[in-house]
Amino acid sequence: MKIETQEQLFTVQIQPAIISAEKARKQANVWLLTNIGNLLRAEKPQLIINQQRQLCWLMKVVLPAEKVAKPLGQIEVDVFSGEVLTDISVYNDLVTQTYASITC
Repeated sequence: MKIETQEQLFTVQIQPAIISAEKARKQANVWLLTNIGNLLRAEKPQLIINQQRQLCWLMKVVLPAEKVAKPLGQIEVDVFSGEVLTDISVYNDLVTQTYASITC
């Protein structure tokens, strides 16, 4: 955006800050702990544009109690707000997969 006055010309750049991959992973882990339980962990984040055309961090959700961490689903975190982007179907899938994994 350029602002012109009689005396000077100013250029202003507005650039939103994004949260780091590590902070996004921590946000996802807090959400998992708060909403599902302490058995799940978010893996390494990948920067993507999701189906709603939002820039977000995408992480696999795993059950680390196994010898090889078993993937149970995915979770997204908004890169600007740090908000976990989920809906009831993602929540239900994670709960179902977790329950199935620990009862086998």
